[in-house]
Amino acid sequence: IAAAQTHDDIAAIFGNPALPTPSIIGWGITLDDGNPDRYIVGISHGGLGLPDRDYYLKDDARMVELRAKYPQHIARFLGLANIAEGEAKATRIMALETEIAKLHWQIEDRRDATKVYNLKKRADLETIAPDFPWAKGLGASGFNNIDECIVSELSAMAPLASLFKNTPVSTWKEYLTFHLLSQSAALLPKPFDDERFDFFGKTLNGQREQRARWK
Repeated sequence: IAAAQTHDDIAAIFGNPALPTPSIIGWGITLDDGNPDRYIVGISHGGLGLPDRDYYLKDDARMVELRAKYPQHIARFLGLANIAEGEAKATRIMALETEIAKLHWQIEDRRDATKVYNLKKRADLETIAPDFPWAKGLGASGFNNIDECIVSELSAMAPLASLFKNTPVSTWKEYLTFHLLSQSAALLPKPFDDERFDFFGKTLNGQREQRARWK
């Protein structure tokens, strides 16, 4: 992540299966609902640290409270890793995720099996979302030579690709650094695990007790 210099580099990180980081556009192996005798690459929007778009956009008191606490959590997490300017970086990460959330489909549309089943050729992706470096991203996952794929939130792909291209590489690096640390919290020193539990376990999900670390 620290060595990334271009958007192509960022897309390759998104596709790297060894890195537990989210992606603004993600993919993986799934069952083909239109042909259940085979598996296929499924492509969907992603990239949010909070559970879904409503956490970034709804105005009820609970969501407003969580939106205030999430950047504080990010800043504390970066601080644990001795990363400078954590508060400023947390603000940029939150702003980026909010813009991503604005382009995500509503949950009712995502539950519509017909709307999320869009069988496409690999070559179609270049037309559907030309601003995204598909060859770099899919290539990092070993998927660049696929013949077909299923694109779930089809209308979101082009706007998300445009946001990807127009967001500075430096901001993507901050975003990826935080999420790599966050997703690795259970393997890092205990303060990282405690901080993640405090926000995602206790504050977000109401868990009273943290799972024993040895488990």
